[in-house]
Amino acid sequence: MNIIEIKDYVALAFYIVGIISCLWAFKAGFWTLPTWIKRVEKDIEYLTKSFDEFKTEANKKFDRIFDSLNSTKPTLESGSPFTLNKLGEKISKEIDAGNIAEKIVGMLGDNMEGKTPFEIQELSINYVQSQFEPDENDLKKIQDSAYNNGTGIQQVKDVIAIKLWDDLFKKFGIPVPSKE
Repeated sequence: MNIIEIKDYVALAFYIVGIISCLWAFKAGFWTLPTWIKRVEKDIEYLTKSFDEFKTEANKKFDRIFDSLNSTKPTLESGSPFTLNKLGEKISKEIDAGNIAEKIVGMLGDNMEGKTPFEIQELSINYVQSQFEPDENDLKKIQDSAYNNGTGIQQVKDVIAIKLWDDLFKKFGIPVPSKE
């Protein structure tokens, strides 16, 4: 009987140790739970503030971009095909856009052969806006014209692009579209 009693005491001791361990773990978890919840709340509050600040800053930047886009004077008539308005014609004369376009035709002309009028128009705009690097004299003319006419460099480059595709249309015998 002593052997059974010892086994019973050992089992009872394991149960007691298990219960005490569970109570201790529960107490430790229960004790730290409020601290953990406060930290999570602080993190959520920080992220919310950060997101709100980011949103506010992004809105300010978008407003500035939108304002700058709308603050320049257009050089083109809307519709299809694009044509120069009075300001565009004035800028074209000031910067001698026809001469600048002729230089570009010499570089691009052969690459445009076989393209549709739409493709020539798009490639001309893309080239002038993103790849065209005017020489110092032409750059000064472009900058001065943009400044003197209260418009942007991009709008002056639009004038060059129209002159470029007009010259390319003439080179390949494509009728130059008109608004009429």
